[in-house]
Amino acid sequence: MMRITHSFIFLVLMLFVMDYAFAQDSDGVDSLTTPTWLIAYGTIGVGLATVAAISFNTYKQSQHLSQMKKENEIKLFLNITQKLNDEKNVDARRTIYDAYLDVQEQKIKGEQFLSDDTIRKAAQLTRSAYHEIAFMIEKKYFSDELFLNMYSGSIAKSWIALKQSICQERILRKETTKKDTHKTEGIFLIKFETLAEKAIKKREDAGLSNEITRLG
Repeated sequence: MMRITHSFIFLVLMLFVMDYAFAQDSDGVDSLTTPTWLIAYGTIGVGLATVAAISFNTYKQSQHLSQMKKENEIKLFLNITQKLNDEKNVDARRTIYDAYLDVQEQKIKGEQFLSDDTIRKAAQLTRSAYHEIAFMIEKKYFSDELFLNMYSGSIAKSWIALKQSICQERILRKETTKKDTHKTEGIFLIKFETLAEKAIKKREDAGLSNEITRLG
């Protein structure tokens, strides 16, 4: 496209020069007078060719930036999936799922989510990972649809398992829950909660269960 545009500009200029050199007057004598129509058409042609060249360059730059953005999005998403699937994060989710079911079965008390060191560390790792992901989605580093298509189950179940302990911690921090106020900005782990609610709804709409089971 660029070569065609440059060739067009060159052709127009050559026609202009040739006509300038060999133009004839009304008596049929060679003249150095350039016809007005040629100047007009030449100017228009050069202008259009210049606009076309600039537009093409802008388009190519836009395409390049768009491609770079997609590549960066994919790289970031692959890093996130690698992190969520590593042994440390999987073990953390296993721990909080087991602890949640133990509370439901009255094997342990709910307070142990905050007091038991192993459970507390697993809870902190899991909720921090999802809160960070929610923040990146909010900043449009990648789409929530992309993430939820793969991880709606784990984030929904992680929120369900951790919800009570997070609400307890909000009380300790003297913060209100999301339902108590329209001013949600700054609430502890609110981004995690918001993303989890989307995941829960997505699964419910698809007829999928959010029931927590032991990972084994």
